[in-house]
Amino acid sequence: MPDATTNGHFNYRVHQATGMISVQSHCDIAEAFAQLKVRAATIGESLEATATGVINGTIRFDA
Repeated sequence: MPDATTNGHFNYRVHQATGMISVQSHCDIAEAFAQLKVRAATIGESLEATATGVINGTIRFDA
């Protein structure tokens, strides 16, 4: 699994959002990260912008 970085730098928002998605979707971390990447691509946002939306509660991954 690729790491959750932006331009090679650690990105805590992506990690935090991945954990939140894991809880919301009742899935493991790898699946949650995959869901985050797919959502970002689908809505045409960066991974970091989508992660920020998850943290702020504007994007949810409820099962």
